[in-house]
Amino acid sequence: MQLTIRTAKRTDGAKIWKLIKAVGTLDLNSEYCYFILSDFFSGTCLIAEGEAGSLLGFVTCFVPPKEKNTLFVWQIGVDQKVQGRGIAGQLLDLLIQHQGKKLEKVKTTISDDNKASQHLFRSFAKRHKAIMVKSEFIRSEDFEGEHEAEYLYTVQLETRKTK
Repeated sequence: MQLTIRTAKRTDGAKIWKLIKAVGTLDLNSEYCYFILSDFFSGTCLIAEGEAGSLLGFVTCFVPPKEKNTLFVWQIGVDQKVQGRGIAGQLLDLLIQHQGKKLEKVKTTISDDNKASQHLFRSFAKRHKAIMVKSEFIRSEDFEGEHEAEYLYTVQLETRKTK
């Protein structure tokens, strides 16, 4: 399988939105939101393309303004046809490689029923010999609509500084 990973660009917004809609397991935000992420945060958002530029996967991230040494992974998704081939892990690994040694933490939120994301981040932490901590973040009752609790997963990469 041909796979090219590159930084996102504004025109990827619609493709990301369509993939999220097709996969059906991620929260679908407005199409506009993905244009903004792909443009304003292109340095921390990656696209995995197959043949003829088909979108196989993506990761949207940003550096929180108050935590310059942290990368917050907002969403990561892979086309159902190629799930289980390590594309999500490759995207995460390449992201931290691009961020350099200044990056100390990777954070994300995951609900308890999202076993695939939990596995992805456990594997990521193990590959990078890092510690992962789970803590309460947004309780289900905090959401206005029907949504289960989101837990904050923090992968502490401080060990990278000594390498």
